[in-house]
Amino acid sequence: MSHNIIFRVEGKEDGLNRLWVHLQEEDQHNYSNFIIHIPSVHINAIFDPFQLKSERQDWGEYIRNNIKEFGTFVLEGYIKLMREIGSSSVTSYFWVLSSISEIYETKDGIEIKGRVVPFIPRA
Repeated sequence: MSHNIIFRVEGKEDGLNRLWVHLQEEDQHNYSNFIIHIPSVHINAIFDPFQLKSERQDWGEYIRNNIKEFGTFVLEGYIKLMREIGSSSVTSYFWVLSSISEIYETKDGIEIKGRVVPFIPRA
């Protein structure tokens, strides 16, 4: 079992070093679907480093509640920790993580699904 955090856009592996987080209403015609798989070994370090999650609360609910309450700020923090675990740093942005549709536990980790849009800097 791999301990690598995997980021895929439309089924193709990509790098978290190319991802910027900005939750927004995305252009319904210009989005791509993404999935991030986080292996179990990294879950506590990324999503609950201060051990605040209740034993009764499942991970998906806990993460969704944090994103709902703190928005882009907490999601960017999660992505930053994922980059650090993967020993990658931002190169140049290509994608903007614009929305989350699902967060759920799998037998070997957590998966986050949603939409990204192309990063287009303003001139």
